[in-house]
Amino acid sequence: LSSDVCSSSLSSGINAEYGEDEVSSSFQELLVEIIKRPKFDEKAEVDEEGVKADYNDMIEFIDARRIVDIVYLLTSRSLSHISMLQEEYYQEQGVELYTVLESITDHHIKDGLVSFMSVASDYPRYCAYKLHNSMDGSGTDEGSLTRIITTRADKDLKVIKTLYGEMFDKSLYQAIKDDTSGDYRRTLLALL
Repeated sequence: LSSDVCSSSLSSGINAEYGEDEVSSSFQELLVEIIKRPKFDEKAEVDEEGVKADYNDMIEFIDARRIVDIVYLLTSRSLSHISMLQEEYYQEQGVELYTVLESITDHHIKDGLVSFMSVASDYPRYCAYKLHNSMDGSGTDEGSLTRIITTRADKDLKVIKTLYGEMFDKSLYQAIKDDTSGDYRRTLLALL
């Protein structure tokens, strides 16, 4: 699909779900740019000079509250690069980049940028948090629960399980056992 078709479909879907006035154009832009985001070789070495240049650009964008430019910068870099950018920002400014982004954005764009930054900085921790949210409260978000368990089973599920236990004082195994039933429960627990 072309990026124009994706952009148009996404904008229509967002407007239908939330209403045109409910979702900012910056948030729509973030979602479109995440969808259009190229696949990066995350194992490739990150260009430190590029990180420093992006740090300087980010300072300028934040000072001028150029949200669209921030979105473009973040979505056009690898997660490894963004992680190093966050570290550079913290070393130079003494504050987390996501905290500053929270302070200059609102509602959906804030949530979207913070989630994106969380993925870049510590994906296993982000997954542990999303797993907890999928089982927290009444009902289960089976889509999120299934997606994370099945896609991470061969990769870093052991790390996610450890983090989950540390973060929520309950093993992921026990949380799934308590929140699911039947064949669905048996299948998820077998994947752990």
